[in-house]
Amino acid sequence: GKLVNPVCAWSMASPRSPSVLCFAKKKGGSRGKGKGKGKGGNKKSGFEWARNFELMPFESSEKRSLAEALCSTYESRTGKPIHPAVADASDVPKALWNAPIACMIVGPPPVPASQPETAEEDVEVPAADSGLSGGEASAAPEYVYTYCNVAALEAHELKSADYDELMGKPAVLPGKWGGDKKYDGSYAKKLSPPGVMIEGASRWPLEAMKVVDGKLKMETLGIAYAFSSWSLEDGTICEPGGVRHAKPMSADEVAAAVEAQASEVRRLKDAGLGNKDPEVMEAVEELLRLKALLEETQATAQ
Repeated sequence: GKLVNPVCAWSMASPRSPSVLCFAKKKGGSRGKGKGKGKGGNKKSGFEWARNFELMPFESSEKRSLAEALCSTYESRTGKPIHPAVADASDVPKALWNAPIACMIVGPPPVPASQPETAEEDVEVPAADSGLSGGEASAAPEYVYTYCNVAALEAHELKSADYDELMGKPAVLPGKWGGDKKYDGSYAKKLSPPGVMIEGASRWPLEAMKVVDGKLKMETLGIAYAFSSWSLEDGTICEPGGVRHAKPMSADEVAAAVEAQASEVRRLKDAGLGNKDPEVMEAVEELLRLKALLEETQATAQ
């Protein structure tokens, strides 16, 4: 009256049957193959996988804090957001990473956990910088790029995936602030790629509140830089996103273009064309454009 699983009953009746032996060999082979993977294969433990996993700068908690500090301190210095794309963003670090404005932070490299931080009074003050803007401290080798976004990488002729080639590397830009001003909106300096120049850049000391011994203390994180364009050696003006503009003409070059266009208008009229002829109208329109450009160029040069 006791029910018996027919498969089990058949197995007990024929313990050495070929089918059972074949099934046992298959399991054993599978286990053996698995052991082989564990010993000599490329299978990694969860810890090794996590250790090799790398966060993007806008995902790293450290870089996110720097990005947020950069945006907040810029707004406190100028009274406006660093860029409209960041103003109402729900994720400020990610918005800044992709914003069409180059942003970088220069500061001391992270101190290894095994080494104590050097007291501020023991830090050697770098010599004066030889850049185009006077009065700032020099970027000594101990300063590195601690943060950059995609536009800053583009200015250094790097792609977004190449951020490790700039972050953590010795900085050309100064990493220590000099003077009493807390903001400079007309900074100029050559970058590390040959012929790349920034002008009219913004820079300011990057500070954040930190709790030390139960008290709030202002901590200097480095110097922040922001610029919306840069120039190449041939005079080409570059903007984030691959935008390129030809070198603007000087006042003398525009004046020469005005004279040449005026001569073209006279030539057309001497050929018998009137003011209402399409050729003359187009030539006069271009002459007026060049004259307006000349006035603008001369006003800028003054």
